[in-house]
Amino acid sequence: MSPLRPSPDARPLDVSRVRANLKRLENLPILVVGDLLCDRYIYGDTSRISREAPVPVVHTKREEIRPGGAANVAMNLRPFGVKVHLMGAVGRDGYGTRLLSRLRQSGVSVAAVRASARPTSVKARIIAEQHQQVLRLDTETEAPLGPPEETRLWRKIQRALPRVRGVILSDYGKGILTGPLLRRVFSAAGRGGLPVVVDPRGRSFRKYRGAAALLPNAAEAEQATGFACETRGDALRAARRVMLDTGARSILVTLGPRGMLLCEKGRRGARHIPARAKEVYDVTGAGDTVSALFGALIASGAPAFDAAWTANVAAGVVVEKFGTATTSPEEILKTLAGAPVDAADKAVLLRSAARLGKTLRAQGRRVVFTNGCFDLLHPGHVQVLSEARAHGDVLVVGLNSDASVRRLKGPKRPLVPQGERLRMLAALACVDYVIVFPESTPRRLIRALRPDVLVKGGDYRGRRDAIAGSRDVASWGGKTVVAGYKKGCSSSALMKKIAGIYRA
Repeated sequence: MSPLRPSPDARPLDVSRVRANLKRLENLPILVVGDLLCDRYIYGDTSRISREAPVPVVHTKREEIRPGGAANVAMNLRPFGVKVHLMGAVGRDGYGTRLLSRLRQSGVSVAAVRASARPTSVKARIIAEQHQQVLRLDTETEAPLGPPEETRLWRKIQRALPRVRGVILSDYGKGILTGPLLRRVFSAAGRGGLPVVVDPRGRSFRKYRGAAALLPNAAEAEQATGFACETRGDALRAARRVMLDTGARSILVTLGPRGMLLCEKGRRGARHIPARAKEVYDVTGAGDTVSALFGALIASGAPAFDAAWTANVAAGVVVEKFGTATTSPEEILKTLAGAPVDAADKAVLLRSAARLGKTLRAQGRRVVFTNGCFDLLHPGHVQVLSEARAHGDVLVVGLNSDASVRRLKGPKRPLVPQGERLRMLAALACVDYVIVFPESTPRRLIRALRPDVLVKGGDYRGRRDAIAGSRDVASWGGKTVVAGYKKGCSSSALMKKIAGIYRA
């Protein structure tokens, strides 16, 4: 076989092997260093074009902050039980403060340098209806970190290295991973026998000499080597050049919808891993997911192929979600087992709510809660549920029991029994868990679950204090959000319309 000819598509791993590899990540200490980005999502409605220029007018409704860059790598590790130590730099501004707060709330141990002379890198996205991105605004600098700040950052890294099993470097080219800092990291990690995995950036990868593995995408590999990556053979040639320049043992070139190509030192050819996403919804942050899973699995001692194959599955789950997102062991294993992530096994018993909340918080996942009767599921419900899911990592829905619905709506309700209502909710991709509760309000459930965000429909607009559980959520630092309202869309209105049709 020619050395420039990739081998056939790699054979998939069985579920038991993936499960065993993911188990190795629990309590694994990993150091993540790189550019901390703040992904800002501004949501609104657009119904007209501006008179000043041919651009849409967006009426903003809410905004959301999500960790990006190296911060997103750290967030992707938390659901797998990894003990993440995150280091980088942010500006002395409000976005830096909000980003660090969001990370710490998610269980990430972050030690960031606050730099006076540079802003926090912010990528602001204007999002209109149906999660359509209208515009992106970047506020950032690519200037190197100043010598005093770089020295402070290096000291933090020095203190962390003896406590971790591996290092992931996430380079977005924002001036944090300078040449001198990289040389220090590679030297210290080499002395400690720690593998360093790099998500690279730039016209030359020689600055990463000492890394165990590099994970460029096709465009990055082409820029650094001059070899186009239009075919598997081209990608392998580029990977071989990167390996020669850096001395790395493994090069994983991500090829977008064409999957990944893994090149390993001492192995002839390369193994191609096909992409797995059923529907690509948003590729934002998929590279961070690959860096996180591949880097952590390499640090755990897993073979490079196992790490690449599992990271590929994880990326396939993430690109089916909106924005910078994460996945979990459960989602990966369900995907491999052939079960849809929205299967009806999302039901959780009320008595298990406290344990569920504790588990999700330990994984660093932001929990969103909403509730309702959902008797005759309609587009208004779906809008609220979709909007609620966008406020965090996991959406838990509280469902009124049949007895509870009768107390609230009258003896003729519900029209749809709770078991069937539960199955319909569980079939929605935006819903992660459903918990049936017997009381008229979900306060007991909310106190047990302790969500980070409580969401209710737009019919509560202007009546936030009337939302059951809002004060409880505020008491542990959470927030209450009133979602958008779809006018004329309610179960009662739908029933009256149906009754009118049949009376006629």
